[in-house]
Amino acid sequence: KGKEPATGEDRAGEYSVALSAIKRPAPTIALKYQLHLDEANLSTYSPVLFTPAWQIQDSQASVIVVYAINPAFSKASATMTLKNVVITIALDTSQDAGKAVSAMMAPTAGASFKKKQSLVVWRFPELTIDAEQKKLLARFITSGSPPKAGSIETKWELPNIIGSGLGVSTLAGEASDPFADE
Repeated sequence: KGKEPATGEDRAGEYSVALSAIKRPAPTIALKYQLHLDEANLSTYSPVLFTPAWQIQDSQASVIVVYAINPAFSKASATMTLKNVVITIALDTSQDAGKAVSAMMAPTAGASFKKKQSLVVWRFPELTIDAEQKKLLARFITSGSPPKAGSIETKWELPNIIGSGLGVSTLAGEASDPFADE
């Protein structure tokens, strides 16, 4: 602010990264942060909506996961391409719940079954999402007690978009590429 000395409050959320201290070759994580999310508007932070529907029987558990673009996402467009997508569907193996001995998945491309953890994992290098709902299906064949519905975890990268709405910039007079080797 002009020639006034900046106070700590004026510079809240502003960080300096000493690139000379980074010795490892690219890519390197220079800054990690944790957001405090607005609990009333959590859906605005995710580009995709996942909706599971479980069906539990004595010796099997089936789940259909429907997914589509999230229209409430603050950076939503008609179609989006997610990179390095990992979708994990797991049975609840706590207490005396049945454990998976085998599984069937659709689509089969990119899918694998992890018997020890009673889970199915899909790995997609790219996944294009739009308003049309798409499905993932998994059926776990179990042994022992009846199975219990578990959890679904997802991870992805969204290139060139910061989903949190957090801005990243350099200060005036600094290099245009803060990660350049200058």
